[in-house]
Amino acid sequence: MSRVSDTVVVLRKRAYREQDALLLLFSQARGKLSAVARGARSPRGRLTAATEPLAVSRMELYQGRSTLFTVTEAELVSLNAGVRRDLMRTGRAAMLADVVDELTSDLDAAPAMYEALVAALEALAADRDPHPIFLHALWRLLAAAGLKPEFGRCQQCGAAWGNPPWFWRGGFGPVDRACRAAGDASLLPGALQWLSRMDAADATGTGASALGGVQAGAPVYAALDQLARDFLIYHLGRVPRAFRFWDAVAGVAASPPRPPGGPGTLGAPASDGVKGVRA
Repeated sequence: MSRVSDTVVVLRKRAYREQDALLLLFSQARGKLSAVARGARSPRGRLTAATEPLAVSRMELYQGRSTLFTVTEAELVSLNAGVRRDLMRTGRAAMLADVVDELTSDLDAAPAMYEALVAALEALAADRDPHPIFLHALWRLLAAAGLKPEFGRCQQCGAAWGNPPWFWRGGFGPVDRACRAAGDASLLPGALQWLSRMDAADATGTGASALGGVQAGAPVYAALDQLARDFLIYHLGRVPRAFRFWDAVAGVAASPPRPPGGPGTLGAPASDGVKGVRA
């Protein structure tokens, strides 16, 4: 028997018995764990708000002989209510939560991934374009899992980038013309520019404010969506559930609203290039 006190992100919540809930939690100090919250589906339950999906809460947990923990106390830290403002934010936040679920093991602490997820939810809840925030946050999670390739050089030969064309190899990353192999897809220059600037933004700051500072146009976002998705699925071996939901309601390449600012000039048509950095 043990008692745990920790700050958690609620990754998932589903019905259990009459008014209880089964929770999948991502703990700051202990990683992923499952818990039951008594009365958490009651409109007036004392645990209801703190156990909402995508909320950050401080919880007291008890574990007896079962593998399930029981939530005994919960104090809401942040509801992240802004992620429910529209379908884009809700869907993207759910996709990031699913990625954390897929990339972590039960009771295996992953502090870098926890910090990346909390920052992503905070940024998505703000009044900013959610699409670059999601893409940036997804690569942060992959980096925390040790999967992110280096975007400053060819992943085959290690050479620094020269002139395009450049290519993308499945679960491997970007390669240059000299290393291209059958099956490598053409890589939109603006997409590689965006990935490189994203890395530079993280070199100066890793919190919520750095997320989404590198902006682009719809074609670049669509290309980046597909690259990240293919890379993730290659390493997982399947499509995460929230990604399937997103396909059903919005599509993997749903066009986001164009970000504010003047036309870009880096590696793509003027109306679709990388827009800049806010770190």
